[in-house]
Amino acid sequence: MVGKSNKLYVHKRGGRVEEVHIDKITSRIKKLCYGLNMDFVDPVIGGIYSGVTTVELDNLAAETAATMTTDHPDYAVLAARLAISNLTKETKKHFSDVITDLYNIVNKHTKKRSPMISDFHYDIVMKNKERLDSAIVAERPQHMLMRVSIGIHGEDIDAAINTYNLLSEKYFTHASPTLFSAATPRPQLSSCFLIAMRMTALKAFMILSSSVPLSQNLQVALAFMYIALEPREPILLEQMKNTGKEEVRARELFYALWIPDLFMKRVENNENWSLMCPHDSPGLADCWGDEFQALYEKYEQENNL
Repeated sequence: MVGKSNKLYVHKRGGRVEEVHIDKITSRIKKLCYGLNMDFVDPVIGGIYSGVTTVELDNLAAETAATMTTDHPDYAVLAARLAISNLTKETKKHFSDVITDLYNIVNKHTKKRSPMISDFHYDIVMKNKERLDSAIVAERPQHMLMRVSIGIHGEDIDAAINTYNLLSEKYFTHASPTLFSAATPRPQLSSCFLIAMRMTALKAFMILSSSVPLSQNLQVALAFMYIALEPREPILLEQMKNTGKEEVRARELFYALWIPDLFMKRVENNENWSLMCPHDSPGLADCWGDEFQALYEKYEQENNL
């Protein structure tokens, strides 16, 4: 019995159970260290336990290397190579095979077909699979880029391959809703819907409430808000920390700095800058230029900080 042995065992991808050989693991990691500075990079993996899977081993090795990036930047390269190697073993080589799997997905609860690829786009890929398969020469994330390109251009294969090449060469990228939804049965590709609002609690609640039907109809996530903060508000220092109580971190907020000219003048002159509560020092958000500067300096003189 595996549980009664002092030896460590690993579950292989094919279902076999074998004894763990540390030298094999180390040898595999060393093969991915080509071109790296081996004076600093140590291909050692810890945290192995009996019953671990090869997928977990690869993930553990990649995570361990990633945490050591601060020791040497080559660890980041090694972490990426480990992750890509694992992904390659877990997925199919040909784009058309991946699309076929996505098209034939069966819901494990209802036992009914639940395709992630639309009939229209599936037919396009099958008609042009040799050309599309041969266009992909890199690792598996390229399958997503090709699916997105087909979802955008449909039967225009030349344009699809051109977009795929531009995405692959990092000339541009599409927003995550497009990456998620292109070529699916309901390919809603809108990135986001922007709604401006004056920031009072009641108005914010009313606007967010009115946005829910939009989110439901278009199947987009109502999860993120963009807030422009001026560098005079004390909340800025607290909210932008990456430590502290999780409930006050506001992870789903996108921050931007709304910077007045006066702030940059004081930075240039290495002068002090004062933080002010908008309730105790009203009106600053409603003016600009000389009017802003006069009101701001008035509050500073009054020690209204």
